Amino acid sequence: LTNNNDDKNKIDSLRNNNLSNDSTTNLLANLIIVNTEENKENKQSKITKLEFGFTTAINSTAIINNTTVNAFNEESLVAFIPTFGSNIGLQIVYHFNEKHSITNSLSNSNVNQAYNQFNKGRLNEEKINISFIRLQPLYQFKYKRFENKTTALNIKAGPYLGFLTKSNSTINELPKSVYYNNYDFGVTVQIGQSVDFTKLVLDYGLNIDRGLSNLNKGTNELPAYFNRTKILGLGIYLSMRYKL
Repeated sequence: LTNNNDDKNKIDSLRNNNLSNDSTTNLLANLIIVNTEENKENKQSKITKLEFGFTTAINSTAIINNTTVNAFNEESLVAFIPTFGSNIGLQIVYHFNEKHSITNSLSNSNVNQAYNQFNKGRLNEEKINISFIRLQPLYQFKYKRFENKTTALNIKAGPYLGFLTKSNSTINELPKSVYYNNYDFGVTVQIGQSVDFTKLVLDYGLNIDRGLSNLNKGTNELPAYFNRTKILGLGIYLSMRYKL
């Protein structure tokens, strides 16, 4: 507003000095007005900007249950095997202003877990695979370190809700009966950096997933709270979005 008032005062001053009929002065005044309107439109366009694209995360995953906890006991006969999962989907971002925005994702999430167990003189390998369709809104805070740079630091945090699409558990490649709930609820934190191009945004960094609900559905013989089962993921994320 200050810039607009200054420009108006300059134009009024020129006109009060009886120079309004001079072609050079009129041209200068018109250029100031046009430039002011263009700056105003550019500022308004930055306030409500949409971005649409894809997102993916590669995580070292763990299904935290009684077996996993037992694997970290030095006297147990269970060995924890590191496994990886993925989260791939679509993403749309709505910017309230330059620093604050909401990131919404719809993705397919895959979680894996594996163990080696020594039982009755035999080494058994157990594998677990669970897949979800995940809805995930995240609040994003962007910190731009230098005004003339296209890079910015990002911090994102928010809940996720996953709907079970597939679950599979085996021991030595033979099916094992495991009962899971139809949904999972948890939180995600992402810390990374974004790079702005002319029409594209590249976003990458550290990804942390933490399940809060008990995945174990339980049975009549073994209630769900006897073996609380939650998801933990730690890895990296990458997203590429187009500025609409």
